[in-house]
Amino acid sequence: MSNLRFITMSAALALTLVAGGICLAETRPDLKSYLPRCLLIVRCKTEVKETADDYLYDYKVVEVLKGEYSPQKMEGEPPAGYLYRTQTQTKKAQSKPIDGQERIFFFSDNGLSLGKLFRHDDAIPLKDGKMNWALGREPFDVAELYSVAELKKLIAEVAKEPKVQTSKLQAPKVKCTAVKEADGHISASFEVTNPNAVPLPYVGYTSDSFEGGLKEGTIAPIYGIELKQKEKWDKHSVGFCGTGIGPVTLPARSKVTFGVALPLADWDAAKVGLSWWDSAADETKAVVAWSGEISRKEVEKANSPQ
Repeated sequence: MSNLRFITMSAALALTLVAGGICLAETRPDLKSYLPRCLLIVRCKTEVKETADDYLYDYKVVEVLKGEYSPQKMEGEPPAGYLYRTQTQTKKAQSKPIDGQERIFFFSDNGLSLGKLFRHDDAIPLKDGKMNWALGREPFDVAELYSVAELKKLIAEVAKEPKVQTSKLQAPKVKCTAVKEADGHISASFEVTNPNAVPLPYVGYTSDSFEGGLKEGTIAPIYGIELKQKEKWDKHSVGFCGTGIGPVTLPARSKVTFGVALPLADWDAAKVGLSWWDSAADETKAVVAWSGEISRKEVEKANSPQ
C-alpha cells in the first residue's frame, strides 16, 4: 500500500475483510501446515436485514471448530454469539450479503493485537456443505473440498502432532526516545531492542506493504496506547489499515525504531505497547511489551521555548 490508511478498528474494519481477510485466497498455504497457527476457527451464519438504502448484516457463531470463542476476546466486544458488531453495506454495491449463507472464519496471530482478535485471515463460504480451500487460487479449475466434519477431523489430527520445542524468548525492550508536538498530535519516537539470539515475532506490517519498502532499521507495528488521567489508565482506541499485516520478526540482537502519533487530549501520562510472540509459551496469546511512562509534563517541557 502506497499510503497507510487509518480506519476505526472494530466493526468498521471488519467490513472490508470478508472478501479475503489478509488475502489468503491469493497465497493460501497448505491447510495442514496453516492450522497450527490458527487461534480460532468458527462456522458462522449470515443474518441480513434491510433498510431503504443499506443491508445490515451479522455473523452468528454456529459452531467453534478450534480455539475458544468469547466476545471479550474480540476487538469491539460484539454481542454474545456474534463475531463482529452489525455491519453495513450500501445497496449500490455490486454484491450483497446473502441471508443464511454459512462461512468458515479463520483467525491467526495475524489478526491479534493486545490480546484481542480484530480481523480474520479468511472467510470461506460453504457450498453444499463444503468449503473450497483452493477457492481463488490458481489453477482455478482445481478444488480442495472439505466438509465441516472433514475439517474438524484434520484439526484434531494436527492437534495430536508433537510440537517443536523452542527455548523461551526474552521480552523486547520498548523505549521512548523523543517527543514533539506537531500537526494536531504528539509525535513520539520509540526504540525496540531484541535481546535474543534469534528473531522475535511481533504483530505488524511487512516492509513490502509500503511503496519502496520501510527504511532500514524501522518497523511498522500494530501498537497499543494507554493514557493515564487522575491515576487511572485507559486504553486509547487506535485504527489500522487491514492490508499488509505480518508475519514479521525483529532481527536477532537488533535495535529498530518506529513512530507513534499520541493524541493531544487531556492526559497525565502515556505508554505504548508492542505485541510479540513467544513460541515456547502459550501460542494462543500475544504478550505485550510496554514502554515506560511518558509524562505529559516532560512533553510540554521538551516543546517549550528555551
